[in-house]
Amino acid sequence: SATTTPFLVTLDADTALCPGAVDKALAALASAGKNAASVCAVAFDIGVKPSAKAFAELQGLEYDGALNFERRAQGMVNAISVCPGAASLWLTQDLREIGGFSDRSATEDVDATLQLAARGRRTIHVPGASALTLVPQTLRQLMSQRQRWCLGHYQNMLIHWPRRGA
Repeated sequence: SATTTPFLVTLDADTALCPGAVDKALAALASAGKNAASVCAVAFDIGVKPSAKAFAELQGLEYDGALNFERRAQGMVNAISVCPGAASLWLTQDLREIGGFSDRSATEDVDATLQLAARGRRTIHVPGASALTLVPQTLRQLMSQRQRWCLGHYQNMLIHWPRRGA
């Protein structure tokens, strides 16, 4: 509620925006066409910061081959399930209307994306709006990250499960 700007960019501490990323996200919002009124957020393309370690480079393949690919496919059918908090642009007013990011799950970005989708708002994916992040350096760190992601997704499935007749 302290934010007075029309847009809010979320960025993890270990993530850096690529040059022009915000401009590309704003341009995509502006050119969303007839559906522009329903767009509430832009999911950035997230890559892995270059590393000399094969473990990090393999995670980079996963980010490109799974996470970003999945988001592109979901975007084609207007069904993006996660606008990643690691790098995204949100319309401040929409976040205000859902009370901001909640701490009721381990993945607040999933929760916000699904809350907004339930209100008829949608997220778009903009591959040219890019950011690079650091990835876990050890198997233990990777497992901890993935456990949090899985827990958050399961929590959000329960939170947002359709309640018929409710």
